[in-house]
Amino acid sequence: IERAYYHHGACHTGWVPLDSRLGLGSSELSPLVQEMTSYLGAWMPFEQAVQYLAKYQGIQISHDSVNRSTVSIGEALQAQQTAAVQQAWEQQALPPCEVARPPARLYISADGIRHLLPNGEGKEIKVAAVYETEERRNRRGETEIHARHLDYVVAATGEELAQAVYLRAVQRGVLAADEIGVLGDGANWIWNQVAAQFPQRQTTEIVDFYHASEYLWDAARAVWGDTHPQTQTWSEQQCHQLKHTGPHTVQQALRALPVSPATVPPEVIAARTYFENQAPRMDYPRYVDEGWQIGSGSAESGVKQVAGVRLNQAGMRWNAAHALAVAHVRAAILSDRWDAFWKTFQPPPRQYQRAPTTPSAA
Repeated sequence: IERAYYHHGACHTGWVPLDSRLGLGSSELSPLVQEMTSYLGAWMPFEQAVQYLAKYQGIQISHDSVNRSTVSIGEALQAQQTAAVQQAWEQQALPPCEVARPPARLYISADGIRHLLPNGEGKEIKVAAVYETEERRNRRGETEIHARHLDYVVAATGEELAQAVYLRAVQRGVLAADEIGVLGDGANWIWNQVAAQFPQRQTTEIVDFYHASEYLWDAARAVWGDTHPQTQTWSEQQCHQLKHTGPHTVQQALRALPVSPATVPPEVIAARTYFENQAPRMDYPRYVDEGWQIGSGSAESGVKQVAGVRLNQAGMRWNAAHALAVAHVRAAILSDRWDAFWKTFQPPPRQYQRAPTTPSAA
C-alpha cells in the first residue's frame, strides 16, 4: 500500500508513520498474522501450518516464514522471562502477586526432556509446573488428588529454570502460602536448584512415587526376568510397602534379593543407590495422610505437552535455540498467558535505510 515515507539525509534512515500506527514491525507479517502463524507453528509441524493458513485463511506463506515467526515470538517470551529474572535478582524487584486469594499449599514439580540436535545428539530442555491441587472422588469412591491451574515454565538450565519458577510462584502467591511441595524424579538439580529457592521450613520435597516404583520393577526383572510370576509378585508387594510403610522396608528387601554379591545386576545396584539417596523424600505414609500429591505426573505431562509432542515427532532434528523458543511459545499457550503477552508485545521496529548513490554520467 502507498504510504508516506520520511527520510533523514544525515543518518540515512527512514520512518513510515503508518507502520507504527498499524503495529508493523521488522517482520514481514502483520501482528495478527504473526500471532496466528506462531501459534500454529508451535502446535504443528511448520509445513502443516503452511497448508492450514493457505486452506482456511487464504494466506500464502513459506515454511521458513512460519519457522522464523514462531522462533522470534518464542525468543521474545524467553527475553521477557530473562528480563524479569534480572530485575528480581539485580534490583530486588519481585513481580506482584496476581491472585486474589493465595493458596494454602502450592506445588512445584520439575523434569527434563531431551530432543535431537541436527547431528543426532540429545539436548535437554527443563520444564516445571506451578500449580494447586484439589480432591476428587473416583468411580470407586476413592479420593484422588488432581492438579489444577497449571502454569508451565521452561529453560535451558536448572539454574535458569529455578529462578523463573520462583518468580512464577511469587505471582501465584507463594510468599503467603503455608506450605510448598516440590516434586521430582530424584535429579539433583531439582533439589539443589529448584527446591533451594524456597524456605526449608515451608518446603516438603517428594520423590515421584511412580518413578521410585520403576526402580523396583527394573530390579525385579533383572533378577527373575520379564515373565516370571515372582517379578510381578515381588514388585507389587514392595510398591505397596513403599506407599504404606515407607522406604526402609523396601531397602531391606532390595538388599535381600537372591543375587550373588559378585554379580549384582546393575539394575539392582541402581535401585539400592536410588533408595539410599532419596529415602528422606519417600515418607509416603505421612504424605498421603497429610493430603500431599505423591506423583509428579503434572510435570511429566507438562514435559510431554510443552516439549515432547512437538519436538520429538518422527524424524525431527532441532537447532537447540529454536527448540527452546518453540517450547516457550507452547508454555505460554498452555498456561493461558498467550493473550496477555500479545496485549503488551511491541515488535521490533522496521528499519529503513538508503545507501547513498553516485549519479550516473549523462
